[in-house]
Amino acid sequence: MLTKADRRAQYKVMERLRETRMDNLRLLRDQYGSWRSLAKRLGTTDQFLNHLAGPNPRRDMGEKTARGFETTLALPMGWFDAPHPKPRPAPLEGFDISSIA
Repeated sequence: MLTKADRRAQYKVMERLRETRMDNLRLLRDQYGSWRSLAKRLGTTDQFLNHLAGPNPRRDMGEKTARGFETTLALPMGWFDAPHPKPRPAPLEGFDISSIA
């Protein structure tokens, strides 16, 4: 039987995984340009993706869904479970900051 501390630790791990999967799905949305474009590539609906990682998520991305998305997008198994940094915007070439003043 799990102790209260063990249950709390297990919950934190599960919560962190849920947040990581949401962040990674949002990262893919940004790469594809919209929920609709990503949904089309995944063979699902933008509404379903919005329920997983939109502004007010209503569902958690389960193991089966995460592995299915990884397979469809040819991502390594477990990709959704690991944090991935957001790409930094490229610096504007030829931009003179002094022109802002």
